[in-house]
Amino acid sequence: MINVARRSLFKGSLAWLAAAATRSGASGNATDAARAALTDPANVHQVYRRMRFAEHEQVFFWWLRGVRSGLIDNQLTPLFRMEVGSLHRCHELGEGRYSVTSLGLVYYTDLHSGDLLERWHNPLTDATVPIQYAAPKPTTVVYSGAGIESEPAFAGAGATRTRELGPVDVVGADVWLNDSSHLNAPPQSGANTPLHVNDLYTLHSPLQELLNLRQRFVPCFAVFNDFNTWSPRLQMGDRAGTSLSRCNGRKEARLDALPASYLALGQRLHPDIFANPAAALAR
Repeated sequence: MINVARRSLFKGSLAWLAAAATRSGASGNATDAARAALTDPANVHQVYRRMRFAEHEQVFFWWLRGVRSGLIDNQLTPLFRMEVGSLHRCHELGEGRYSVTSLGLVYYTDLHSGDLLERWHNPLTDATVPIQYAAPKPTTVVYSGAGIESEPAFAGAGATRTRELGPVDVVGADVWLNDSSHLNAPPQSGANTPLHVNDLYTLHSPLQELLNLRQRFVPCFAVFNDFNTWSPRLQMGDRAGTSLSRCNGRKEARLDALPASYLALGQRLHPDIFANPAAALAR
């Protein structure tokens, strides 16, 4: 059960939207004032929380499926499929602050058979590359109404990260939000070129559910693309080119709602995590 103080914290997180709805005289409905509150740049991080995360402290999940490709001389070559999933849990910290503890698990599969890749034939180099799936550790990011307050540092000196969030776009019964991050780091793992990682998310939620003040878990769908220098795991050497992905997926309230193919891989490779997600996030 959530205690009275915790309920108060949750209510405070929606004050911006409740105030807009109240001003219109129809609290909780998709009114013009509430729509305006969603698209107000001052509220973008609050909208982001409702779409990307949750306003409760239960474990929830994300999944994405797609293909990673290599781009050389403007020729696109599919490399493998990706089954991506993550576990998350929010914790209220008071005064509009909260933390999100997350743990991500990514599996690579054959383009045609869907089988897990443990030795992958790279069509761009004609080499066979081993792929390992080490158990990840959870990470925690602290947020405030202004955005990220603290996050784990990238493993490597001299790295810089920038982010852009927004705008929120309301079209009819749909709400869209762009979320982008850009990481620049010195060469990693013996590579000779700097590391550049550009992650681009487009989040989508139904307007009616986003404006429902009683709803602490809002459905959200995502389209994800990234445009990166070669990952060391691909063993591309000094070849010029770009690694990119194209994925889509959604947020889920239950583990068993994730795609069956992803659950089968996770239960095979990381059974402890999938048997008890809450314990895995608490490590």
